[in-house]
Amino acid sequence: MLLRLKDMGYVDYMPYKGVVLTKKGFKLAEKIKKYHEIFETFFKEFLGVSREEAKKLSCEIEHHVSENVANKVCALIAGICEVCEECNFKFKRLDEVESGFYRVVLSPKAFEKTGIVPGKVLEVKEKLTVSLNGVEFKISEKYASLILLERVES
Repeated sequence: MLLRLKDMGYVDYMPYKGVVLTKKGFKLAEKIKKYHEIFETFFKEFLGVSREEAKKLSCEIEHHVSENVANKVCALIAGICEVCEECNFKFKRLDEVESGFYRVVLSPKAFEKTGIVPGKVLEVKEKLTVSLNGVEFKISEKYASLILLERVES
């Protein structure tokens, strides 16, 4: 395994001397650690699973997840996450926003038929009531907590 990591440029390895991470290896280790922390936070804080189970699941997924998926999970946990020094995601859940116009950032696939999909701009009329293409929807708190929005000018 160490020879394979050496061949991939992640470690400098000399038998009987030891192993040292290369810059490339250090960057990969940092990324894996960050992904672990993102998913652990997601499992504990967003899904409400136990700390022990969150750690176990995060260990299983941290090596296999793409940056795209990690960023989508980051968007979901923005505001409750302390992984990054500064959060790049300034989104709010539908159940947290005031009246105004918002762009949908993330929404459950089940909402595709309603038109509440990423990229669409909708108007929040009042708590849990949105207007899209002239049609008003009342959304349950359960589902509203799964829809991420970013405010846009009307």
